[in-house]
Order: sequence, then C-alpha cells, then structure tokens
Amino acid sequence: MPKDPASPLSPSRTRRGLRRLGILTGTGLTLALAAGLVMGGSGLIAARAQQDGPARPETVLPVQTAPLVIEDSYAVTARFTGQVEPARSADLGFEAGGTLAEVLVDEGDRVAAGDVLARLDIRAQQADRAAQVAARDAARARRDLAELTSARQERLAASDFASAQRADEARFRLAEAEAQIAQADAAILALDVALSKSQITAPFDGTIAARLRDEGARLGGGTPVLRIEETEAPQLRVGLPDALAQTLGPDATFPVTLPGGTATATLDRLRPDLDPVTRTRAAVFTLDRPAPSGTLATLEMTREVPGRGAWVPLSALSEGIQGLWTLYLLDDGDILRRESVEVLHATGTRAFVTGTFPQAARYVPAGAHRIAPGQRVAPTPAG
Repeated sequence: MPKDPASPLSPSRTRRGLRRLGILTGTGLTLALAAGLVMGGSGLIAARAQQDGPARPETVLPVQTAPLVIEDSYAVTARFTGQVEPARSADLGFEAGGTLAEVLVDEGDRVAAGDVLARLDIRAQQADRAAQVAARDAARARRDLAELTSARQERLAASDFASAQRADEARFRLAEAEAQIAQADAAILALDVALSKSQITAPFDGTIAARLRDEGARLGGGTPVLRIEETEAPQLRVGLPDALAQTLGPDATFPVTLPGGTATATLDRLRPDLDPVTRTRAAVFTLDRPAPSGTLATLEMTREVPGRGAWVPLSALSEGIQGLWTLYLLDDGDILRRESVEVLHATGTRAFVTGTFPQAARYVPAGAHRIAPGQRVAPTPAG
C-alpha cells in the first residue's frame, strides 16, 4: 500500500525538521559565543581600570601672552630713492677762441674761487698790445708838439706876424693828436679785456669734476675745457607723489641713508611741475654732510595716520576668511578665543590691526599653530 506524502513519517518532512534544528542550534551557539566575548571584554576593561588607578587631570598648556596696547594712530614710514647732485656746477670755457696753452688742474683737484685754471696762447694779443702802446706814445709826442705849435701860432696871429689859417691848422693838429691818443687807449683796453679772458678762473669753491681738453687743442669760443662742481652742501633730488609733496612744510628735515653712513636732509625747494614719465614731483633737499655727486641715497619719511588699533607681531596672526586675519585673545578663565582683525599697515616684523578689542585684553604673540579656540591655557608673560 503506497505511503501518504502528508504523513508525519515521510522523508521530506523529516529533512525539513532536521534543517530547522540545525539553524536553531547554530544561532544559539553564536549568541553564546558573543555573550562570552562581551563578558570577557568587560572583565578585561575592569582589570585595566583597576591597574591604571583614578583618571588623570586635564593638561593645561603654558602659553606666553602680552597686553594689547590700543592706540589712536599708527606711523607709516615710506622710503624714496634719490640721487645726490652738487648745489652748483659749471662747464668752463674761453669766451674767445684760440689755442689752449696751459691747463693748471686735473680731475679731483680742489680749487678756490678766483684760482686760475687754464690759459690760452696770448702771444699775438701781447704783440698787438705792444704796438698799440707804441702808437699811443707817438700820438702823445705829436700832441705835445701840436700844443707848442698852436700856442706859438696864436701869439704870432695876435701880433699880426702869422695868418689866422696857420693858427687854425695848428689847433686842429692838436685835436687830431689827442684823438689818436684816445684811440690807442681804447685799443689797449680792448686787448687787456681779451687778455683777461684768455684764462679760466674758478667761479666758486669746488672740485674739478672733468678735464675735457688738453694743451695744444684749437678751441672755438665757448668750448668747454673743464667742469667744476661745488662740494659743500650737496643736494638730494627725489621724486615724490604729488599728494605727499604738498604736505611738506618749509625747511622740513628727514633722515637719509648714504652708502657711507647717514645724513639729515632739509627741504630746499619743490619743482612746480610733474615728471611726465613717473608722474612724480621733484623735491630738492640740502644734505648736512658731503657726498659724491651721483650717489644714490634713501630718504625716509614718517607720518601719522589716524586709526584705532594695536601693533602685534606677524607671528601672532593667522589667516582668516574674506581677507581678514585672526588673533588669539585670552578670555576670563584663561580660555582662548579667536578674534577677527583687519590689518591696516604692516612692516617687516609687525602689523597694526583693528578689531573689537575689549579693554585690557591680552593676546598670544606667537605659537598660534599649537593652540585652538576654547582651550584652557596657563598664561605666562611674553619675553
């Protein structure tokens, strides 16, 4: 008789029952194993806690702090480069042409006003002068003879022993001799003037900057032979922005750095126009110490700019957002907080910043990378 598939003793029902039993048994074993691991881990943690003892206290980092000194303005120092030039300089030459006979100085020589520096060959002018002197002497002799002749003819004409014509001729010969003397005197004076211009003299105390011609050169009138520069009270020419130049008062003084040291510059004058290339205005300053012409010098100008803020070292700042910077301030309880600040002016080592600073605030001048907002610190004075 065939078996009923729905019978409880059928092979299919037996297999399903065994499969369920295996699943239940595996689940139970897994849960038991997990419970054992949890209990073991708890015990291990408890044992470790007993070994470590009580919890350690919070570590407080020592941090150097400094007072934030609030000021109502800040100083801005601007530096401008200029060139030293002599107060006076001149290219010296002869007014009339000729042959250069003698140059008495060389480059670098110091001279005084009135010193003779060079001479032309004047032998031809000296010969002309000697001839004019001789002509004047001859005219004087003729004048003396004319005076005697005219007096004699006047006496004879008064006694009717000579005609009036002879007396007139004698008188005009006297006048002619006197005119020749005057002509000779004028020629001698002209030659003396020419001879005086045949030498170059120093127009002021200074130094020979250049020797442009040597002996034997044929010169035209006005050809430069020497260049002289005044060495006392040299001047510094600096191009300044027009807005800044207009703020300078008369006789304003500023420090100047030269290759050989420092000096003080006093404002002498301002040019009325702007340089068409640099759009700056030339300011001329007088230096209180000698300096070679052409030397480059640096002029320092410091001015006060109104603005409330404080000076802090660059090491105290961290970059923020939207062009701002941040500064760590110390709140009550020695808790750090980050304050956004705006840099108004910066130098090589510090910056003038503005922000909403409380009174008597303290800040962290360095080491911003070691701290964080909300951190409690142990403040120490900055060294």
